Amino acid sequence: MALTVSSTSTVTLILTCHLDECVAETIENDLREETPFIQRYDDALDETQGNRGIPDKRASLLVCLMENKGRLAKNKRDLFSEVTDEELALR
Repeated sequence: MALTVSSTSTVTLILTCHLDECVAETIENDLREETPFIQRYDDALDETQGNRGIPDKRASLLVCLMENKGRLAKNKRDLFSEVTDEELALR
């Protein structure tokens, strides 16, 4: 079946409305739920970097690895020798 100009416009309108609904839902729900997580992540990243000069990628990796109840797995510990055990215990 070939689409006519009218049916193509209708499909476009339906898809546009659906997209608008998806964007509105994301703004109203998903972003509201994600904001506290993003704030905690940013705070942890800032605290992790501190004055150590750890590059962003490594600091981000450390934060992600510590999401396991705030602990760094023993087999990953040697990757972050510039962070003391005492500092890791504070998290």
